Amino acid sequence: MKLGRNELCWCGSGKKFKHCHLGKEGERPLHPAEIDRIILEPLKKGCCLHPEAGRGVCGKIIDAHTIPRSKVLSKIADESNHVLSFHPFRIVDLGEDGPRRVGWKQASTFRGFCDRHDGATFRAVENEPFSASPEQCFLLAYRALCYELFTKKRNLEAVSKLRQVLDRGKPYEEQVRIQNYLACYEEGLCLGLRDAQHWKNFADESLMAQQFQNWNHCVLRFRGTWCVASTGMVTPDFDLKGRKLQNLEDLHVVIEPLMFNMMPIDSNGFAAIFSWPATTSSGRRFIESLIDRNDVGEAIPQAVVRFMFGWIENTYFSPRWWENLEDTVRYVIAELAMAYPPTPELLRPNDHPLVDWELVSTQWV
Repeated sequence: MKLGRNELCWCGSGKKFKHCHLGKEGERPLHPAEIDRIILEPLKKGCCLHPEAGRGVCGKIIDAHTIPRSKVLSKIADESNHVLSFHPFRIVDLGEDGPRRVGWKQASTFRGFCDRHDGATFRAVENEPFSASPEQCFLLAYRALCYELFTKKRNLEAVSKLRQVLDRGKPYEEQVRIQNYLACYEEGLCLGLRDAQHWKNFADESLMAQQFQNWNHCVLRFRGTWCVASTGMVTPDFDLKGRKLQNLEDLHVVIEPLMFNMMPIDSNGFAAIFSWPATTSSGRRFIESLIDRNDVGEAIPQAVVRFMFGWIENTYFSPRWWENLEDTVRYVIAELAMAYPPTPELLRPNDHPLVDWELVSTQWV
């Protein structure tokens, strides 16, 4: 491609070619640590997402845990209070071969609430035993939704920066590939942010009115070695049988969400909580395919764990559990964690069991 120095750059940045991609193939490529910093730096910026947030109302912005530290992370941390997790920004190859160690004070945190609103809003799940009440299930879903909204906003900032520097030192053809890929990802983030804000507004109404009938939940209770936990919001377009749930390619339709959380029940049990707006259907259909014993049978716990690794970036797990796994099982988990997005085949349980969990009960809330 032959462009004049003063013509608009081919990448769509709006800058002149001489100020954008002219000579970029001769620049120093970024080190993976520099890419990592660009990705994670925006996440340090804080804001309060409570619907009543404002100057004079909020307290200090805090590192709020999406996965409760004392109730959940303490169950899977090692002796040094560390857990493992795959990188939260999976679209960029940072040369990592496996999970990274994270201190439990940093694990699963986001700067999306002030201390005043975080404490008051989530008191029912932080200070009370989990009983799967409509309020508790809603609050868990609400926090996962807020985390998704916050993360998408910050990832947009990271992608904007990456488009300026990620293709340094690359040949022209590679620059085009990187720019096209990041442009598509950026557009997807914008649409995802639009949809997340739509459901956040919907959830804010329930929160302020303290009315939770507009949300449905499915609580799966397990017993076994609790070794992995996650929190997040996903938008599944197929179920575990490969049946279409919704069309993610229709840019004019608000995509239906499915929120996921985990909480302890007693000293030997824990629960996986799926939540979705009562006005939608894809969430319930996804759960029905997961708990259909004619298809999944006793492998329901395996399907839940595959769901966590395959769909939720905000997933943390026990270092001891990981170290004791066979290499073939580690490969399966890494394949799930790096898949974008996961396929129905990856999510279906096979001959490689990941956990020793036993399903105790299923409850619809």
